[in-house]
Amino acid sequence: MSSKNLAVRNKKNINYFDLGAHLGTEIILFLWHINFLRNNDYLKNCSVNIYGFEPSPIIELLKRRLKTIRYLYKGYPYPKKVESFNGVYSFKNSKKAAFNYLEHGPAPFLNIFNEQFNKEKTSLLDGDIENINIYEKALTSLEGKFKLFLSERIEEYTTPELGYGDLFNVEDIQPMDYLGSTLFKSKVTGGIDKNIYKEVDGILLSRWIKENIDNFKNSINILKLNIEGSESMVISDLIESDMLKYFQIICGHDLLADVKKIPQLVESNKEFEKLIKDNDIQSRFVYFCASGEAHFLKDFGMMSERIEDELIKRDWT
Repeated sequence: MSSKNLAVRNKKNINYFDLGAHLGTEIILFLWHINFLRNNDYLKNCSVNIYGFEPSPIIELLKRRLKTIRYLYKGYPYPKKVESFNGVYSFKNSKKAAFNYLEHGPAPFLNIFNEQFNKEKTSLLDGDIENINIYEKALTSLEGKFKLFLSERIEEYTTPELGYGDLFNVEDIQPMDYLGSTLFKSKVTGGIDKNIYKEVDGILLSRWIKENIDNFKNSINILKLNIEGSESMVISDLIESDMLKYFQIICGHDLLADVKKIPQLVESNKEFEKLIKDNDIQSRFVYFCASGEAHFLKDFGMMSERIEDELIKRDWT
């Protein structure tokens, strides 16, 4: 896709940048908020654009998940062979497969399958579903080739206790694979082995935005970070390029949590804390991470509220 064609040429754009998209659970949750706002007569004449970045091999499962969402949203009947729309991935029970595919994580209580991606019930627009773009890139402080150290499998989805039946084989990429993958070989969590890695392309977010996003400075921009220690590199890049101020909402997990897991970043932690304080990041921060159900439920409404605040400021309601 050529640059400058990614963002809809609309004066009212909401851009959601998901850094560390993994399986896309937060992308689905973000769409829940868009659905909620549209259902309540917000976002009139607003275009929603989603840009997900995921350098680990889980991107293959993420792409299939998004194909499933688009397929079901269009109202197509379940095919006899799921691989006809799901690439090389094959399920023995297509209806069960698609249902579980969407409901992975703490989101089932949102009734995602029956409402959000059912075209007869949803308030989402076609563009909300189609304007999801996924990139196999790592976000860094300079461009080039990097080693992405791959985390071990956290949970085995072939066990009967999880109830996924014959949905996955042991050798398949599974939903919780590569969750803690990082550019830092000294990371102490995730079972990182310095000898197990994938070579990935590293990019500067600031440059990518300048080359690919129209009307960025006049848009509502939301930045989600959960990139296992690379948060400080992205924030520094956006500050140096004078672009951080155009992100009205910054979200994810605790921005300092991941960098504290990496011994080689210990000396720079205080500097990163100072950057967060000096650039008013905490006041823009929303907890937005599909882990820890208690916290997830407590803070869930904050995203809709913050987007609504930005819409009111601009008189985009």
